[in-house]
Amino acid sequence: MYPEQLAEVRNRYRIGDILHVSRLTGGYWNTVLKLETGTASYVLRISHPTTSLNRLQYEHRLMAVVHPHIQEVPAPVPAENGDTFISCNNKWITLFPFMEGAPQSRLRIG
Repeated sequence: MYPEQLAEVRNRYRIGDILHVSRLTGGYWNTVLKLETGTASYVLRISHPTTSLNRLQYEHRLMAVVHPHIQEVPAPVPAENGDTFISCNNKWITLFPFMEGAPQSRLRIG
């Protein structure tokens, strides 16, 4: 399951060996995976191929502003070079800390 992207994550992030990978529900536009390592769990988001760099950068700036005030908004895990995303096979990849919970129902919003 996504061997090239997982290899790139292993090479670019200091998270240790990835022991288990499972697909998460709720990713309507992106591919969302749960990665389990020996020390922590993460969410790996592989952005839809049409996601632009400008959109991704805007989203990450917004999360950086909101996260200190709303802990439920995760801050991306930085790669070894400090970037909050990487590129692999023309797709943007973002790693987040895993947060327990369930996807919000679209019917209950508002």
